[in-house]
Amino acid sequence: MYKFEVNKEKKEFIITVWGFYTEDVANEFVKVYNEEVKKVVPKDYILVVDPDKLSTSKPELLPILTGCFQFYMQGGFKKIYMITPTSTATAMQLKRIAKDTNFTGTFIKSISEAV
Repeated sequence: MYKFEVNKEKKEFIITVWGFYTEDVANEFVKVYNEEVKKVVPKDYILVVDPDKLSTSKPELLPILTGCFQFYMQGGFKKIYMITPTSTATAMQLKRIAKDTNFTGTFIKSISEAV
């Protein structure tokens, strides 16, 4: 459902998310995210979020997804990149949330554009 990777040499904090999230999985993700961010100095890192294989979320999970966008922005990372999912529906949902949250990150096509 999710994986966190830190590349200390390149100063990258990479989050890969996939599948269909339930409320329990989403809440667990938030908890683990907070623990993982404490292991780095965000201002020295770029954040890359790869939701390419993420399924479209049900309406009741949108507040949690919106919260994720907000804490990505509040994390203090040097830059934030989000890979645009290949699923049109998921991409539209994420871009709508980005607009609603005034997302300060950049949507890119692949991780190679961020690094």
